[in-house]
Amino acid sequence: MNIVHKVSPTFIVAELGSNHANDLTLACESIVAAKEAGADAIKFQSISLDALYLDPSSETKALHRLIDLEEQWYQTLKSTCDQAGIEFFSSPTYLGAIACLEAIGVTRYKLASAQVGTFPQLVAKVAALGKPTLLSTGLVDYRGLTETIQIFNRHHNPHYTILHCNSLYPPAYHEVHLGLMDTYRHMFQCPVGYS
Repeated sequence: MNIVHKVSPTFIVAELGSNHANDLTLACESIVAAKEAGADAIKFQSISLDALYLDPSSETKALHRLIDLEEQWYQTLKSTCDQAGIEFFSSPTYLGAIACLEAIGVTRYKLASAQVGTFPQLVAKVAALGKPTLLSTGLVDYRGLTETIQIFNRHHNPHYTILHCNSLYPPAYHEVHLGLMDTYRHMFQCPVGYS
């Protein structure tokens, strides 16, 4: 008797994040390049200086001029993705970003580890949508990850995937710790990936 294990195809996400230099043309060109490279989706980072800081320094303002994702870009980015045949989604870092993403009909979210461990209101708002969500672990400990998964469970949303992530860029080989993927899989009984 042969036992066949069904293996799901790997879902590849191109991480554009904030690497668009606040240039919409560059962001759209990156979408097309990601599709040509074979990615299934491209993920941006929804960041806004005004939503995240009360009194930012001049250095912080200068940085955010390059990394913020302009809310008026969302529809253009989504349309460019639709035309290219690649999924668009983003990591909301502030509550208002979720409404922007819902307005254009995203079908998936990613929560960055900085939000997973420290922003339960944002986690709850995403969990309540019932959509598939990728949970990054780079800056979060077991307790923070467990609390996030409990929030998803309270909202009856089992559609989460844990992404093992090391927030050292680039990490040395001995710092990657791929074995944590098995640990997460056993602890939480859910799909696990690598970021």
